Amino acid sequence: MQPNKYLYFNPFRIGSVSFELVFDDVLKILNLEPNSKVTILTCNGFLKNCSTNIEGSKLKCSLCSMSSNHLFKKYKHQRIKIIDLGKFSHKKIENEFNYNSLDDIKKIDYKGVNIGMGVVSSLVSYTRNLELNFNKTSQHIINNLIFSNCKLIESLNNLGLDYKDYKIKVFNGRFSELRTFFNYFRGKVNTLEFVYTKTKNEIKRVEFSNSLPHSIEENTKKILLNWNSKDEIIRETLSKDFFESKLNNTAFNDTNYTKNQVKNALPEKFDDSKINISYFVSSEDEVYAIGGRWDEDKLFEKQIDFLSFWITNFKNMDNYHLYVRMHPNLKGLAFDYVKDYYNYNLDNISVIEPSSKVSSYKLMFESNIVIVSSSSIGFEANYFDKPVIQIGANFYSDLEITHKPKNLNDLKKMILNKNLKSNNKIDSMKMALYLTCPPFEEFQVLNSIFGINKFFGYNIRYSLNYPKYYKILNVLFRVFSLKSFLFKIKIKKFI
Repeated sequence: MQPNKYLYFNPFRIGSVSFELVFDDVLKILNLEPNSKVTILTCNGFLKNCSTNIEGSKLKCSLCSMSSNHLFKKYKHQRIKIIDLGKFSHKKIENEFNYNSLDDIKKIDYKGVNIGMGVVSSLVSYTRNLELNFNKTSQHIINNLIFSNCKLIESLNNLGLDYKDYKIKVFNGRFSELRTFFNYFRGKVNTLEFVYTKTKNEIKRVEFSNSLPHSIEENTKKILLNWNSKDEIIRETLSKDFFESKLNNTAFNDTNYTKNQVKNALPEKFDDSKINISYFVSSEDEVYAIGGRWDEDKLFEKQIDFLSFWITNFKNMDNYHLYVRMHPNLKGLAFDYVKDYYNYNLDNISVIEPSSKVSSYKLMFESNIVIVSSSSIGFEANYFDKPVIQIGANFYSDLEITHKPKNLNDLKKMILNKNLKSNNKIDSMKMALYLTCPPFEEFQVLNSIFGINKFFGYNIRYSLNYPKYYKILNVLFRVFSLKSFLFKIKIKKFI
């Protein structure tokens, strides 16, 4: 039997969780498969503009390259081959890319590979703006990211490896060069992702086969396998503990967005004699550039478009009231896609601002129907016997948790249906168990001093034994990086 060959793309610096995740996976393979070989593709600064260095800071780029090179020089393994992709990028990119919107950028291809989706994902994640102004500054940044991804494709084309012989892996696969790498090997690349469980001190690794970590289908498979692998008492106890913790404002694996809300606080003039509908608005930027079903399953192009639907169909129905609960994560954003909601405080619509002390859970309990797009509160509401209408995509979309209208007429009928019931809470418990106790791997080797010393010669997680000059430069960069500081000021002019 031929030994396996693995190919990783690792453009990250030592000290980042993504770096640790990739190398822990490499260590696992070396330990479990004595004859397997690993090839790691590194950036070494040739991309210049990437998902972690959008501004193209030469200092940041140099520090990233310096830390990685320090590791690779300090340790060599006969079954690991390090390849600097910059040595294979020879062609000057002369293509012209025309665009007038983020949607235009999403569609940009280079030599048959989509590079635009990753560029938009990085831009939106960095700025949180869905309506960029295309001026000299923004176009310079966007063009640099586009050309960096073109260079990546050129390098992969020139590398001379027979890729069909390799098992290929990349971290995340969503942002800029990572998405381009994923798209280049479409159909034959696994993505690695890390998740925080219970508290941010517990990190686990998960691998998705031939898909992004955001794949609804792949997550559904893992949700079901996880549920079926647990003892009945354990899964019931853990899932119930999840819901109790959420009600008590205890975060499980993410930021606790309800911690500043007042328990049992309802909107002013809340009238329980009416049919109250709560609409939980998500952070739209978080799912803007994933693609696939996250676009296809949307009943409305934008979440705010539901409010126009409501006005058309329910404006004169005084016995109905819509409460629009904006996600707390939108607090402080002054973009139009956020501020436009405030124009909808009408007779039977109340908009609850992100900073409001109103309790999301009290509002959920007092509502006759809960409507969500990509909000996690959908599966929580169903658990607490609230009928939930879903008008967008979510990780629980393929579970029997919500009511999913096929069209606007269906949506209207569901809202008017006074007998609309919640679904079986078992699938909500499956989702809760998946978040509470996912079937993912711990960083086994990086948590082992022997494993770390064996590979790195020092503990990269806690001592980070860099040369002194690197530590000094790193501190100076983080505190006094003039270019990054000016960039953050400058970028606000176009976001």
